Amino acid sequence: MKKLPFLLKFLIILVAFYILHFTFYISLAPSVFAADNLVATQNGHFYLNNQPFKFIGVNVNSLIRTDVTPEERERRIRFMANQCGVTVIRLFYPESDYGDLNSLKNALELGAKYGIRFIVTLGDSVPYNSTWFYYKDLDLYKKNALETIKALKIKYGNAVLAWELLNKPHCNRSNVPSPVSCRKSFYSFMKDFSQVIKRNDSYHLISPGLESMIEDNRRDVWSSLDSGSGGSDFLAINRLPDINICENHSYIEFSDNPDVKINEYIPPRIVQARSVNKPFFVEEFNDINPDRRKASISKAIDVTFNNGGEGFLVYPLEGDNIFDTSRDNKSDFCQILKEKANSYASKTSPYPLAIAAGVLPVKIAGNVIIINTITAPGIGWTNLASVISSLVYVLLIISALATFLYLIMGGLMWITSGGDAKKTEAAGKQITNALVGLGIVAAAWALMIVIQKFFNITILGNQINIPQPE
Repeated sequence: MKKLPFLLKFLIILVAFYILHFTFYISLAPSVFAADNLVATQNGHFYLNNQPFKFIGVNVNSLIRTDVTPEERERRIRFMANQCGVTVIRLFYPESDYGDLNSLKNALELGAKYGIRFIVTLGDSVPYNSTWFYYKDLDLYKKNALETIKALKIKYGNAVLAWELLNKPHCNRSNVPSPVSCRKSFYSFMKDFSQVIKRNDSYHLISPGLESMIEDNRRDVWSSLDSGSGGSDFLAINRLPDINICENHSYIEFSDNPDVKINEYIPPRIVQARSVNKPFFVEEFNDINPDRRKASISKAIDVTFNNGGEGFLVYPLEGDNIFDTSRDNKSDFCQILKEKANSYASKTSPYPLAIAAGVLPVKIAGNVIIINTITAPGIGWTNLASVISSLVYVLLIISALATFLYLIMGGLMWITSGGDAKKTEAAGKQITNALVGLGIVAAAWALMIVIQKFFNITILGNQINIPQPE
């Protein structure tokens, strides 16, 4: 029994050290943030501020070129927003051919001003070698990608719809002697680096950038993996928990029948996206034949949204100058985008650029305290399930912190008792009660986890998620 005070003192010191460490860790956090005005996904759909979010837009890499002045950049973004109905733009960065970080920041600022959000592609694709998924300099790519994300995720966060890992990465059958090994390496990269990005930025969505590989000359390359991940590479990669969006790239060649190819390219991928319960959008589309380009774009947009797609981005080809305000809009596809946006796309408005401060519930990610109010049905504060889940989570945290506080108070009483029997007894009771309370909190936490596992529901977190019947 004589050792009991020493053990209790040691426990008190240990707990105090943990709390001080936790407090110091929190003090390093730059700010407290809420996820309002961010695009979220749930049950295979995009949502923005509790409302379904569908979009029409373009790929415009030239926006962030260093030779484009801020005034010209604003003119182009304003024109696309007002005249073409564009609400999402896809940009390539950080490739030196496309622009620098300051130009990208300027584009994001202007996007917020005109209600446009951006898919930021973190790297372009190149041919891959024989046995390993290969990027020009994979280590440099990862370093640049993470630096870009860290620089933009908060101050420019609301303007970012998603980070895209790479532009149409693939294993090319014609120059890959071992396509299976290449695919395995590629899959591992997608799995590992998407986890790294989520650890650094839990706010934003992640897109793999796959072009889907349903062209005839690549169909056999994208057969099922033998690594146990199941399904085709498209499905295996899009099943990854940190991949949030499915997309594809589709181009109509001169010799193609547009109606046939559009229905071959797009609806099957929407079905596959539904099978993994993630939203689908066409990331790149155009018809190589300029004489039928407008008709093909119009047809593809209709097919996408009528089959359950969530978004559509045109990739301008030679002659597609959508910034030329001197031209008749009807001579280009800008007018088509505007008409289709009025039919299918969600209305947007200017929004605050930075992710704003908010209120509980709290979670920690990296060195940032996140106030997680992700906006989607079943998650918003107006939803009872969200409120219950958040209260459970917060009460458990408060209970645990209160237990540690009582332990410290009891320890201080014991240390300062000076041998007084009554004070020592009171301190011992307080410490005992605190330990009993800690056991109850731990048991409640364990019970929640057991309920989650047994009934396959989510209680702890930012929502109560009950599986839907197939």
